[in-house]
Amino acid sequence: MLRVPYIFSLGLTLASLLVSLGCSSYPQVAPKVDQEKALQVLRTALDAWKEGKPITDLAQASDKIVAQDFDWMQNKKLISYEVMGSGIPQDANLRVEVSLRFDGDAQPKKVAYIVGTAPAQTVFRAFE
Repeated sequence: MLRVPYIFSLGLTLASLLVSLGCSSYPQVAPKVDQEKALQVLRTALDAWKEGKPITDLAQASDKIVAQDFDWMQNKKLISYEVMGSGIPQDANLRVEVSLRFDGDAQPKKVAYIVGTAPAQTVFRAFE
């Protein structure tokens, strides 16, 4: 036979669970990306790479950017880049196609970046 305190605590636990689920703000919709700012963040990152700065410098700047690009992390020298269009908004991110030209490569490399502006500025190479 179940004791009254056990039944009471089980009931209280279930009630707390139901209240927390009912009061939850989940699911939230991510804010729309600021396209102009995202393009500016991407250009800032790519300009730093083109200037020969290490990728880790972006995270230490006053207007910090969290970035990931394996070519950059492997110290490939970026000679030039071309942003192809204004990007495609994907909720809180902007997907941007970019043509990269590296030292020693005859042909440019076409890649895509996923750029975010809030809550942090991020630039990540998209995996194709």
